Amino acid sequence: MELSAWHTWWKTSGGRGLYQQLMLWWDPIGVKGIPEAQGEYDGYAGTLGRMLHEGKPKRELAAFLGHAESGMGLAPRPEFDAFVADKLLDWYAAAMRDHEGAS
Repeated sequence: MELSAWHTWWKTSGGRGLYQQLMLWWDPIGVKGIPEAQGEYDGYAGTLGRMLHEGKPKRELAAFLGHAESGMGLAPRPEFDAFVADKLLDWYAAAMRDHEGAS
C-alpha cells in the first residue's frame, strides 16, 4: 500500500483500530473501563502503527511494549508482550486484507 493511502487508512480507521487492540490486549495500567482515560495510549499507538507499516518483527514490537511499560514504572512482561505483539500483527494483517479488499 502506498504511503499516502496508508496515512488515509490510519487517520480514518487504522489508528482507532490499533488503539482498541491496545486496550483489549495490552492495557498495562488498567484504564480500559475509564472513559476519562481514553487516549492514554495514543502515543504508543502511533509508534506501533509506524512499526507495523514498516514490517517490524514480533520481537521488536514486544520490545517496544516492554520499554513502554518500563517508562510507566512497571516491570516489563516479555512473554505477555510477545503475546500482545502476535495479536497486533494478526490484527494488522487482517486490517490490511480488509482494506485492500474494499479498495
